[in-house]
Amino acid sequence: MTSLATTVSTPVPVRRRRARATLLTAAAVAAACALIDLLAPPSSGSHLSTAADYAFTALLFPFVLATIAVITLLHRMQDGRLGKAGYIAASVALAAFIPCGIDSLATGNAQALGPVYILAILGSLAGLILFAIGSFRARLLPRWAGPLLPLAWLLGGPLATGAVRGATLILAAAYTVIALTLPDPES
Repeated sequence: MTSLATTVSTPVPVRRRRARATLLTAAAVAAACALIDLLAPPSSGSHLSTAADYAFTALLFPFVLATIAVITLLHRMQDGRLGKAGYIAASVALAAFIPCGIDSLATGNAQALGPVYILAILGSLAGLILFAIGSFRARLLPRWAGPLLPLAWLLGGPLATGAVRGATLILAAAYTVIALTLPDPES
């Protein structure tokens, strides 16, 4: 017996609008992280000792969740195994930041989970590179925008925030540029 059930899909223009809105929201979150970093810089060292340390560590949650939302919505607009593999790898690695943040806030030690944070950085970068290659092949984004996402993550993500104050502004700018140049389905 055959089923008469049909699959309901979100129309492409709606998906593009959602992706654009999510990219701009992620840009706002990254800009807020940079603002906290610039105005009330966290202390150096592995122990959280000031309110700024705790605030900056707490901002890890919306920062990571916004990035997961961005790649989820961009992934829904493409097909391909490489993009899917990159999406899965990046999502799993990004999700690994969450227990790091929880543990850091609970113990006051930024390095409480040892190498998990570094593995999350490396895994998310590798996943974003695969995702960018898949997006490039699927012609989801303008040709230059695919490599921009992992490059901005490298220069403005968690790895760079320890070295350069306000580095997340780079990621905010990349999200904004990608959102504003996301092609319309009619063109």
